[in-house]
Amino acid sequence: MTSSKTWTLGAAFLSGALLLASCGGGEAPQPEPEQPAPTEQAGNVLGTITPFAPGKASLIKPEELAASSTVDSSGKFSFTLPDAEAMTTTYSRDLFPVYDAEQGVGVFGLCSNVRTDAPGDLRLYPLNKLTTDTGLQLFANTNPQNTAALPLTLKVWWFSDRDTTFSFSGECLLWNKVDTTLTLKRGWNVLDVKLYDDHTTITPGTQPDATQAWTPFNGGDFGGLSLRPHLLEPWKVVPDFRR
Repeated sequence: MTSSKTWTLGAAFLSGALLLASCGGGEAPQPEPEQPAPTEQAGNVLGTITPFAPGKASLIKPEELAASSTVDSSGKFSFTLPDAEAMTTTYSRDLFPVYDAEQGVGVFGLCSNVRTDAPGDLRLYPLNKLTTDTGLQLFANTNPQNTAALPLTLKVWWFSDRDTTFSFSGECLLWNKVDTTLTLKRGWNVLDVKLYDDHTTITPGTQPDATQAWTPFNGGDFGGLSLRPHLLEPWKVVPDFRR
């Protein structure tokens, strides 16, 4: 008798629970809220080849990236750099760390006595120059009126795969003594670089407007700096450096 009553009560409780659920008494599982996509800074490059003459160039681009622009009759150009998704997938092999301790090289070149707190998995792509279809190497010259005296001043576009702040100090071939702290946003960051004869400074910069001058590096004087191969890309002094 007791067993029969227990079964009857259990069945009644189950029927009641099912009835409540069918009437809206139970709560259906809620879908997980969509996470917003990480914000990023776009990279826009615009300027004028300075000096310029018709026939000097008709196309300009970064060497490794599929971004380019035609050059108009006055030397002007503009293009947008690949977004963060493309940089971390299509161009992932082109990214490299602030400093690779095994090879002694990173975004500041071949360096010694390095001190840095940069995350080991942080990946960057430094865009310090552009090239033309006629073989010119161009840099964003922030002092085009005086190219014979140091420092050589330029703007650079650096891609970062995340928001980060890091410090770096070291003695680097070509860029000499470097001591800087940089705060980068995910995406493209504009930095100001000044190359002296014994040290280099790298500081936060601002996105230039369409009047930014881009000066041919090969063939200029620049206080003798143009005689130094790979000055604009100091990490290339190590030919087998893998990004």
